[in-house]
Amino acid sequence: MQPISESAMLKRGNDSVIVLTDSIEQFKESWPGSLPNPARLVDVPRCLTNTPLQHWLESPELAAAVFRQQNIANALRLAAIYKNGGVYIDLDIVPLQDKLFSAVGALSMQCTIAECGEDFWLNNAYLNFPPKHPFMWQLMNAFALEFNGALWGFNGPRLVSSLYNRLLCADPLVPRSECTGVDLLPVERLAPLNWANTIQALSSSPAQPEFDFHNEDFWAVHVYHNMWKEACIPQPSVFNDIMLEHCPQVSMYSSNHIYCQVLM
Repeated sequence: MQPISESAMLKRGNDSVIVLTDSIEQFKESWPGSLPNPARLVDVPRCLTNTPLQHWLESPELAAAVFRQQNIANALRLAAIYKNGGVYIDLDIVPLQDKLFSAVGALSMQCTIAECGEDFWLNNAYLNFPPKHPFMWQLMNAFALEFNGALWGFNGPRLVSSLYNRLLCADPLVPRSECTGVDLLPVERLAPLNWANTIQALSSSPAQPEFDFHNEDFWAVHVYHNMWKEACIPQPSVFNDIMLEHCPQVSMYSSNHIYCQVLM
């Protein structure tokens, strides 16, 4: 999802945008040469050194994990943000406003208590913390100690939600250093489309949109790239307009294989 990288560059022109990958050549296949290439080959052991995840990388639990690569990616984002600070966003989140990068000490909500009940989920798809924040250290420690390689999402959204609740971060009467400066973005900031209706909403006509990406409450939109593996971006559509406005160069460069014409 290279378009997201361009959108981040446009919003943060004076900051570094880095994409960690295990294949720079594959990334370059759909990246326009007119833009600086943000891809960096990731050195996983080096990134996890001097963190609670260092020994986890060689653990039998990870070796036997069903979702091994996905969980290594989960671990990498925690270590990278702990060591360097900054903003982590999944490559299927399209930044719509610069405000997304200003909410330091922020976690994102995947759904509200009203939508999900008491088992509400936070999300590890967006993290914004200064370097060496104790909450990030606790996240890495819990990740290594409680790792479950058989359940999708266990070491991602469920882990973030569980730790936040265990530390009582939402209770102002229980001050803890790990929770200092930890805030939850309102759920609408990442324009949480229901993943099952993502294609329908983003494929809708701009004349009768099912999703208004110009809404000031929306700082980004999570497009759930797995939903688009067997689909293309219709022209015209809401998704097409998002691409043209926020990822114009990648949009033009990739037009031959990510778009399809809709006969009206």
